[in-house]
Amino acid sequence: MDYRLYIIYDLIKAMGKNKDFHDYIMFDLFSDVNGISSKSMFGGFGFWRHGKIFAIITDGRLYF
Repeated sequence: MDYRLYIIYDLIKAMGKNKDFHDYIMFDLFSDVNGISSKSMFGGFGFWRHGKIFAIITDGRLYF
């Protein structure tokens, strides 16, 4: 199998894990906080509140 397919598979698998983690953070932990938004960026996710970034998810970890 072509090594590029392994890399693509790993990226898709990692994004799936990050997406599940993102959903837990966004919809469970931050559910009571007003003004929170998020978007996919740099292979992870960024979290904003009132237009200012305050946290990111990358490599399956949440950083503030």
